[in-house]
Amino acid sequence: PAGDLCQGSPARCRLAFGPCFIFPLEMNFRLTLLGLCGMLLLGCAKIRPPDGGPVDKEPPWILAHYPSADQLEVARDVEVEIVFSERMDRERTEEALFISPAGSLELEWSGSKLRIATPLAAERTYVLTVGTGARDLRGNSLAQSFTLAFATGAQLDQGLVRGRVYRANELAARVHVWAYDMGNFGGRVGFAQPSYQTQSGADGTYEFTRLAPGRYRVLAFTDENRNGLPDPDEWLALPAADVGVSDEASQAGDLVLDRQQIAMPELKRVQAVHAGRLLLLFAAAVDPAQLYLVFEDLEVKAVYALPDALQKVYVETALQESGQTYTLRHLSIAG
Repeated sequence: PAGDLCQGSPARCRLAFGPCFIFPLEMNFRLTLLGLCGMLLLGCAKIRPPDGGPVDKEPPWILAHYPSADQLEVARDVEVEIVFSERMDRERTEEALFISPAGSLELEWSGSKLRIATPLAAERTYVLTVGTGARDLRGNSLAQSFTLAFATGAQLDQGLVRGRVYRANELAARVHVWAYDMGNFGGRVGFAQPSYQTQSGADGTYEFTRLAPGRYRVLAFTDENRNGLPDPDEWLALPAADVGVSDEASQAGDLVLDRQQIAMPELKRVQAVHAGRLLLLFAAAVDPAQLYLVFEDLEVKAVYALPDALQKVYVETALQESGQTYTLRHLSIAG
């Protein structure tokens, strides 16, 4: 590729008509029947508002699920099923669905039932979470995150971490909460996908269950733009210390959200230099080591700039296909 890649509801009524039949008899009798039919139409046509009743403000809940809670020796090719109490807003519900350890999800809806297929490894504990961002067709959200744990082996991990999330001195609902297993993680916290995910409930509390023993780093963010990532201009909470997890419950402490303000120079242009390199031109100098970006369907391999031209950032990528358009999904500078 070459060139730039980026430069109150109306009233309703119900009509109910009764059947009307006309037989080919004598004219005067036919007229009588026609008159009778007209009276039937007038009598049967009823205009009335739709059935009344209170507006649905009840939150949905989980009616049933498979596998059962804490089930052991679950087959690795099993499909998880979640049955909600009513039909759900599919887009918002899918955004609030997490599985730990992380893996790809194939989703299929049938009414209020959601079928989930995901690759499972042997001898592992899995935790499926439906967060409080899931909501029904009237916008009512789950009151608390739903968690389903099961194992493909003969035992379940027993670690537990719980806490509360605050924003502006008030308990904060529907906040994304991530937990990183620092003993098995070598990426950047807040940028790479976490080991476990959930969302705070209506009362601001959150809980991670069935964690493997280890040292965990917990963070929370509001995700106001719904891109699934903690962006610099969103509310963010990151405790000063990690949480040690054993077979007993651990308290992560209160997570207090704060609005992060990190200046981002204007991105003026994105240009393909050749099939494996892009040039990002900023209005001012940036530190490439602090730059984090994600392209849709395009792997980023390296980011660098020349010391005397820090407004020009080069991005080494996987091989780009000719004629393909690539979208810059996320761009931020680490604080």
